[in-house]
Amino acid sequence: MSLRTKNLLVFVLFASRPVGASSAQASIVSVAILPTCTVTPRDRVVMEVLVLDTSPFAYKPPLAIRNANQIYVDVFIDSGSLDMLDTHLSTVEIGFLESGTYEYTIQVHSPDQSVAGPIQVSGSFFVGREPCRYVRESSCWMYWADQWAQTIKRATSDGLRVENLRIPGVFYPSGFAIDPIQEKFYWAESFTGRIRRANLDGQIVEEILSGLLREESIPQYLTFSQGYLFWSEFEAGSILRMNADGSGLIEIASRSSGEFAIDSKDGKIYWRWGKLLRANLDGSSREVVTSEAWSPIVGPLTRKLYWIVRRPENGCLVIQRANLDGSEAEDLVLIGGLSTPWALALDERGGRLYWALNEDIRKSIWRVTTDGTGLEEIVVDRNHIVDIIVGPDDGKIYWTTASPSTLPRQRIMRANSDGSDIETVLDWHLDSPFGLTFVCPMSNPPEREQPKEEKHCRSPSR
Repeated sequence: MSLRTKNLLVFVLFASRPVGASSAQASIVSVAILPTCTVTPRDRVVMEVLVLDTSPFAYKPPLAIRNANQIYVDVFIDSGSLDMLDTHLSTVEIGFLESGTYEYTIQVHSPDQSVAGPIQVSGSFFVGREPCRYVRESSCWMYWADQWAQTIKRATSDGLRVENLRIPGVFYPSGFAIDPIQEKFYWAESFTGRIRRANLDGQIVEEILSGLLREESIPQYLTFSQGYLFWSEFEAGSILRMNADGSGLIEIASRSSGEFAIDSKDGKIYWRWGKLLRANLDGSSREVVTSEAWSPIVGPLTRKLYWIVRRPENGCLVIQRANLDGSEAEDLVLIGGLSTPWALALDERGGRLYWALNEDIRKSIWRVTTDGTGLEEIVVDRNHIVDIIVGPDDGKIYWTTASPSTLPRQRIMRANSDGSDIETVLDWHLDSPFGLTFVCPMSNPPEREQPKEEKHCRSPSR
């Protein structure tokens, strides 16, 4: 079956596991032709093959051979012995093509012979003469890292154009952050123990830190602020900071629950370890803000702090607001039952606070005004809601979903701030995205030394 959606020509071939098939059975789920606008001779053509398999690990890079208008692609996978389904996204660059119709044949090979013969699918696509519709200067880009696909990608906020930045050697990223002023993005890799950076177009890749090979030192929650890169360590929970070029590494806190929040105006960092703590950005002047609380969010405009606490007398969860020093705390929302607020997101300009509730039979997004009034459920989704991100001045909220039992596994969705006009932004080219971040150009860009003019919204990486 073929279809066109948002100018993307996609060949969709859903395949199910045959009855009695081995747990190592694999199948091709989809084939996508990039770029996502009209393919022309001026565009480098990339094919993405989503493979349903028992293991996300690639045996070796895919291989493409072109003979005139015939394209042959071999995808190699390692089926392993895991008794669970997973997906793997293989990307292969075809190169520049002349106008015309091209036929392709894709074969999936399993080196351990767990698949009886290569799985094969064929199709075609057309390269036209019309120019590709490139991004408007006013468009914002969404950036994200994809852990299992081992890629870093970007797309316009409407999802009409998707680009695989095709950075060599990205190996299971575990953290992602953007410096919009210097136009760099940073990512950590869990199995190589290094942190790298590149320009926003994916060029000039630099390794700025290495040696983080211990499991407990895997970086997570990468955040860029005030010219520094911050992160916490998996399991160990240490919070560290270094300069943008990798120099000046210091430890801010030796223990934390992992997540933290930064107040760039006052130069403070907040984190949880038993209690909610804060300190200067170099770790000095540490003080207790409040007793048990988590998921802190700093309101840079209203100069307020938001967090979640559990009432010991009844076990209910409460979203609270307080001054930045923890004083004058007040309840905004009382959440009963066993539900836990997830993915708190603050829209100060709109005066709203959003969060998700992922219950067994109902997944939903809620919102309330920052003074605690107007509580309402605005979105109901059948899939687990992972992150909520306030859009880049477009009056919309974005969220990512995960659905382990159905395909596509993950989506990027958006709606108006009141939950109306829900639409799917992306449901292809995604495996396990995280760290979704918006970067928006301006008609008259400021000098890079003037960060206040740059529009930048991000979500925490997990």
